[in-house]
Amino acid sequence: MIDFLPSGMIWFIMMAQVEDVLELLEELGIIPDEVRERILGEKDLEVLTAWLRLAAKTNSIEEFQSKM
Repeated sequence: MIDFLPSGMIWFIMMAQVEDVLELLEELGIIPDEVRERILGEKDLEVLTAWLRLAAKTNSIEEFQSKM
């Protein structure tokens, strides 16, 4: 996806996306520990991007969890 960027930059982008996903979900309620841990542990930028889009469109944490 963005292979031309240095690995440090990719890591920074990934961490920003993790924070964004969590912030969007926190607006919906309390994030279950297993969901939070899965998001924090994800190392695939494409998956994080998909989750960010999903978190922006979802109506509940349960809906997000069922589609992740």
